[in-house]
Amino acid sequence: MRSMILVVIVIATVAALLFGLRCQGEKDFIVEYFPAGVGNWWEHEYRFLIVVYDTVLNDTSENLFVDSLHDEIVGINTVAGWSCYRFHEATYDNTRWFAHPDSALLFIASLIDRDPGFAASSSGDMIYGLHGMIFGTTSEVASYMKNLTIGLDWNLDVDTAYLTPPQKCYVYPMGVGTSWIRMIDPWYEEIEAVSSDSVTVPAGTFCTLRLRIERDIGIDDERYLWISEEGMIRDSMYARGVAINAVGDTVGYFDVYTIYDLLSLNIE
Repeated sequence: MRSMILVVIVIATVAALLFGLRCQGEKDFIVEYFPAGVGNWWEHEYRFLIVVYDTVLNDTSENLFVDSLHDEIVGINTVAGWSCYRFHEATYDNTRWFAHPDSALLFIASLIDRDPGFAASSSGDMIYGLHGMIFGTTSEVASYMKNLTIGLDWNLDVDTAYLTPPQKCYVYPMGVGTSWIRMIDPWYEEIEAVSSDSVTVPAGTFCTLRLRIERDIGIDDERYLWISEEGMIRDSMYARGVAINAVGDTVGYFDVYTIYDLLSLNIE
């Protein structure tokens, strides 16, 4: 019995090593499509962390929010002339429509939601300056970062946003070196698959393409996506802003992070 257990452990270890070697740095690893299908769903852990460094008072404070988000394809609709898959994010009742998952994942429309999912809070009457805008609470910063992740202008004053032209979230087939432009009014993003990585998240270990996303507006931030044929495995965004006190004086800076990790999924 012990020998059988040892053999199983060795086989599992070798398989894991081979899996990692097959993914890591493999230039011909290709993602062929997005797994669109009614009934498919993804559960992600969402973490929002803001760390404020008050260099005047020599003080540091943190605000961490953690939640799980359930995204499911619940139907097919015609929206703005496109045949779209309707994605519904059940936790906060958000809806988005996407088209053409075999050649590209095109973002067509979205219901607008500015609720980040947690109560507004401020760090000692702190004001947050980020990307040329001012936010009064950490939840406003979280809402802004959430819209950046989705690909929407935070200032949109509509109930439903129709993306004209549609945004290219992904293009297929996709391999290391694949690049494209994603138009996001009033800026655009340059997206490139920079490496193939083996990534481990709570849902398991996946072969992925790591996408680097750069914006054209000279902001101090960093974002990477890890994509596989099972969908989005991880999304990591970082930005740095200016910390301002209640009377308008700059007192330091803050770092803000958002991370989505895949918890579980169902692909039909």
